[in-house]
Amino acid sequence: MNIFIVPSFVLFSFIWWSIHITTYLYNEENIFIQCILFMFGIWLHTFIEYITHRYIFHGPMWKYHRIHHKYSSDKTHLMTPLTYSLPLAFLCFFIYYNLLGISYTSNIGKGHTLAYIMFEYIHYISHQPLNINRYIRKIKYIDNLLLAHKEHHFDYNKEFVNYGFTTLFWDKFFGTIKL
Repeated sequence: MNIFIVPSFVLFSFIWWSIHITTYLYNEENIFIQCILFMFGIWLHTFIEYITHRYIFHGPMWKYHRIHHKYSSDKTHLMTPLTYSLPLAFLCFFIYYNLLGISYTSNIGKGHTLAYIMFEYIHYISHQPLNINRYIRKIKYIDNLLLAHKEHHFDYNKEFVNYGFTTLFWDKFFGTIKL
């Protein structure tokens, strides 16, 4: 049995938008605190995205991730397998909940899950020749992310660059950026 089966775009969207919506069930903080925690959740996601891509997917899970690099436009290798993403999400929420309680966890979770959904969508469109891409690429920020990801897939003597998808901030910070 292959536990690394990748969900379809529709199944991914249904599962993760459902999870995102559930983060709105509990709110106790004022709107200012909610916004700060939401932005913190986005920031936290971008950091976790960079670290897991660089040190896990290009480390112990390279055997599986290499398939995506080799067949980068194959739809069966574009979305993160649910057997990886869901346990990681529950681990993050478990840690947040035990450190911060339900109210803060809920608000951080809003930002974190939204950033994760955007990560998967950006990654998906970076490998698929969709009609919508010509409109999306007019957004300079998105176009830069797509170009950086294209650079990531080139083999620079196994010196990979551009590990970020939703931001290049961490690549700049850690010196792994190449445009």
